[in-house]
Amino acid sequence: MSAATTDTPQNAKAARKEAKRAQKAEAKEAKRRKKARARQLKAEAKEARRQEKAEAKAGKARQKERARQLKAQAKEAARQAKEAAKQAAADQAKKAATQRMQKAHRPRTQQPDEAIVDLDHATPSVRQESAGMRRAEDLAAMRRLGNARHEDYASAVNYDIARARRQAARKEVAAAQRQAIQRGIAIEPTDYFGEHHPRMRGWMHAAMFPLSIAATVTLICLAPPGAPKLACALYAASSMLLFGVSACLHLVHWRSKRKHEIMCSLDYSNIFLTIAGTNTPIAMALPASIRWPYLAFIWAAAIIGTVAHLTWKKGPDWFFTIIYCVLGLAVAVLLPLLWNQPAGGPAVCWLIIAGGACYIAGAVCFALRKPILVPGWFEYHEMFHLGTLLGWSCHCVAVYLVILAL
Repeated sequence: MSAATTDTPQNAKAARKEAKRAQKAEAKEAKRRKKARARQLKAEAKEARRQEKAEAKAGKARQKERARQLKAQAKEAARQAKEAAKQAAADQAKKAATQRMQKAHRPRTQQPDEAIVDLDHATPSVRQESAGMRRAEDLAAMRRLGNARHEDYASAVNYDIARARRQAARKEVAAAQRQAIQRGIAIEPTDYFGEHHPRMRGWMHAAMFPLSIAATVTLICLAPPGAPKLACALYAASSMLLFGVSACLHLVHWRSKRKHEIMCSLDYSNIFLTIAGTNTPIAMALPASIRWPYLAFIWAAAIIGTVAHLTWKKGPDWFFTIIYCVLGLAVAVLLPLLWNQPAGGPAVCWLIIAGGACYIAGAVCFALRKPILVPGWFEYHEMFHLGTLLGWSCHCVAVYLVILAL
């Protein structure tokens, strides 16, 4: 009896352990099945995303192909319209020349009060006068014919054909754009050379150009006479070149590849001049023993970079990158000195740092070609221009603080 009583609790304990073990095994198996299901769902979602990306890529390729076809059709239609306009203008010129020729050789009608001269019984002087009049009339008719031909062909070549060509091309391009919009095809904005050119490119610098003129001219007027005023004038010139050349490069429809390349070189060269021009008025806050060697070094590097960029078209990128870095980081060496100067201070230093950060952020966007916020309107190049605008604004405020404290 005692043995049975002893075995019963042991069996119950073993049963409970076995039940717990079974529950743990079941929970572990359920957890394993849950993880396997999660992995399966994740793989399915990944495959679905891959298929979606592939379909989107294929659709984009089809849209681009269709856009190319529409562009080719518009180009062919414009060419045909151009040929038709040229032929119509030539026919019109030929018809006008024929009419003028017929008018010039039309027999002269006798006026009511004109006397009829009988040349057979006329005196020699009358005969000579009549012959001279006929020769004069023939010469006048030939001149009228030549002038008519010249005027007709000149107008046909220089005006009528050009106007008809422009009108036909505009109509065909507008029709192609309407068809593309109706079919949901995005029209990629391009420049004269076929390069991608968003619609907002250059407009920020164009708007900043008159503002920079107003800000820098006011700064020159407020600057003390002597070296500070000259430093502000250099800063004003570099700022006007920065925004003016950039606006002209991106907004003018250049038709000459050579002129476009020259403007690009000028635009890139202005980076050196802008850095040197911004450092010049800020350096007025430094002692003379540090200011003039620093400015000599900055302007020497800027002139070397500018001349090299304008004359050395195929120069290595590392050469210009070194000059950019040297010019951009030179002011960082002077920040501790500016912090303790009466005309400097923490506000000037923080504004210089903020402006440099804006410039660097814009340059990073330009190098990575990201982000593209609004395709066809506001892309990575516009972010670069925005960074330039914000950086220049921060440095302009810093220059004002330095000049007003002198």
